[in-house]
Amino acid sequence: MLVESILYTFYYFLVNLFSCKSRKSKSTKVVVSLTTYPKRISTVFLTIESIFNQDVNEDYIVVLYLSKEEFKGTALPSSLIRLQNRGLVIKFVDDNIKSYKKLHYAIIKYLDFGSKIITADDDILYPNAWLRKLLETSKENPDCVCYYRGREIKLNNEGKILNYNSLPLANSKSNRMMTIPTGVSGILYPPYSLHEDVLKEDIFLDLAPNADDLWYKAMSLMKGTECVMVTDKSVHFPPILGTQITSLRSTNLCLSSDLINNDTQLGKLVDFYKINFTNK
Repeated sequence: MLVESILYTFYYFLVNLFSCKSRKSKSTKVVVSLTTYPKRISTVFLTIESIFNQDVNEDYIVVLYLSKEEFKGTALPSSLIRLQNRGLVIKFVDDNIKSYKKLHYAIIKYLDFGSKIITADDDILYPNAWLRKLLETSKENPDCVCYYRGREIKLNNEGKILNYNSLPLANSKSNRMMTIPTGVSGILYPPYSLHEDVLKEDIFLDLAPNADDLWYKAMSLMKGTECVMVTDKSVHFPPILGTQITSLRSTNLCLSSDLINNDTQLGKLVDFYKINFTNK
């Protein structure tokens, strides 16, 4: 994976400098959405170039959501300006709701268009078949959330969820209601696949401020939406080198009492929505 990261980085660096390939589109049927923060603003163009470079016939748009609070008085790097000129949509939003930005605002903007929304992380180099395979899986399972990587929920003898770190990676044979898609490798959400509470900031920022994957899993469960894996087993695509030294995922998995980790946040969601996994 290290070699792939190096090669992709070099390739997309050159593409960004010299490519004239446009991703401008008037269609909103497929929306790829992501966000980033100041520490990654200089490298996120590599991820976006990989998303531009997809071997899919269907038209799609790419939207980058940025917090006005985080980027106040900050000029965007020339790499993003070049992408913007080629079709990247950049939206500045008032609130800083961290990783929630990539799906939250896309739902607000595109829900009434019946769009399929695909979320991507800002530190991954996606292969050129990534989007096509997501859309093919969605076509076969039109009402399901589709994903490449996830965790399988397992219960102990008392019917309680095992610690998040103990949950095995999901595979194509995993119970579709008992898997948690994780955003690192990309997730496709069909229109109206999530519970009506999905946009309630006061609830998700209270229960799961650092775990958007868990919140959206709870929302799909409450809606009765199944989650389908694209590949036979969970996959992790090459990361952008150096971007994962400080990672939100490390915060979520941390056992420190000073941080709200995944186990705490998942427990709060289960209690609040009275989710019973024993009957899934």
